Amino acid sequence: MNKNIFKHSNLYVILFHHLLIIYGIATYGFNIWIALAILLYTTIYNTVINGELIHLRMAHNKYKDGILEKFVTIYSLISGGAGSPLSFAYIHRMHHAHVDTELDPHSPKYLGNLRVWFLFWKIDKINPNYIKDYMCSRFQVWMHRHWFILQITTLIIFWIINPLIVVFVISPTMVMTLHYSGFINVNGHLKGKTRNIPEIIFTQPLSWKHDEHHKKYS
Repeated sequence: MNKNIFKHSNLYVILFHHLLIIYGIATYGFNIWIALAILLYTTIYNTVINGELIHLRMAHNKYKDGILEKFVTIYSLISGGAGSPLSFAYIHRMHHAHVDTELDPHSPKYLGNLRVWFLFWKIDKINPNYIKDYMCSRFQVWMHRHWFILQITTLIIFWIINPLIVVFVISPTMVMTLHYSGFINVNGHLKGKTRNIPEIIFTQPLSWKHDEHHKKYS
C-alpha cells in the first residue's frame, strides 16, 4: 500500500471551511441562538456519528459492510475531520497499538501539540495488517481512494442547492470535528501519558474517559 493515500488532503478542505464560516458571519451577521443551535448539533454529531459509530463501532470492532456503516461513511463526508473511515481506522488502530511511542502516528510527545491538533500526523510506513477487514470492503476502499474529490463534489452540490447549508451546517461540522478531535488527541496525552479529560465531560460524554478507553483497547 502507498502511504500517499493516507495524506490528509482533507485538511485543506477543513481549513477552507474556516474561511467559509468567516464569510458567513461577515455576510449574514452573528446570531447567538443560531450559534448555540450549531454548537448543539455539532456536539451531537461528534458524540454519535464520530464517537459512537465511526470510532467505537467501525474502528475498534471488525468492520463489515452494512446499511448503517455505509450510511455513516457517506454522511461523514460533511465532516471528514480525520479522513475516510478506512484511514481513521488505520490511524486509530495504530495509535492504540503504539500509544505515545515513536510509532504512534499522532503522539504530542513526539510531534508536538500543533501538528497533532491540525492533522500533520506521522505515517512512515503502511502496514495493511491493521485494516485487513476494511481492505475486504470494495465500498470502503473506493470511498477512501476518492474521498477528497467526493468532499469537494459534495460541497459544490450543497452550495448550488443553498449556500446557507454549507455556511451553517457543513462548515461548522467540519471545523468543530477538527477541533473536538484535536482537543482530545492533545489533552488526552499530556506529558506523554494517557489521561481522562474531565474538561469535556458535558460536550463529549463518550470521550472524556480517555485513559480508561486506552486501557480497555490496549
